[in-house]
Amino acid sequence: MLPSTLATSFSLQTLHNLDLRGPLPILLQSYLQNRSFCVGLANTLSSPHNQTNGIPQGSPLSNILFIVAINKVCSIIPQPFNSILFVHDLSIHIYSSNITRTHKLLQSTISAILSWLSKHDLRISPSKTNLVIFEK
Repeated sequence: MLPSTLATSFSLQTLHNLDLRGPLPILLQSYLQNRSFCVGLANTLSSPHNQTNGIPQGSPLSNILFIVAINKVCSIIPQPFNSILFVHDLSIHIYSSNITRTHKLLQSTISAILSWLSKHDLRISPSKTNLVIFEK
């Protein structure tokens, strides 16, 4: 999840880098700031809580903003890896006959990805993470 303050600056900077100007960035900034939520259980709602992290969920903008925020992660993945990013699912692939070299490359690439994610206050879910090795 991306904190709201970071979501504002990162998403707006990314939109600016995409040459989007005018009222759209202002609208998005207004959408991302000063968010609150209540938790419901049965017929009872909690008192409002400030949303200190995450892009607001449940809106058509949520997925778009998340995609804009996460899209640059593929730019840090070096050759000889190939990467596929589909919304929040990232897959990296490498073909090699040297398993020791591949292991070192994979570890350094995963470290770079984790560093980038941490810098942007995003996390990987360990329970949803897999490593698959195919060999002859």
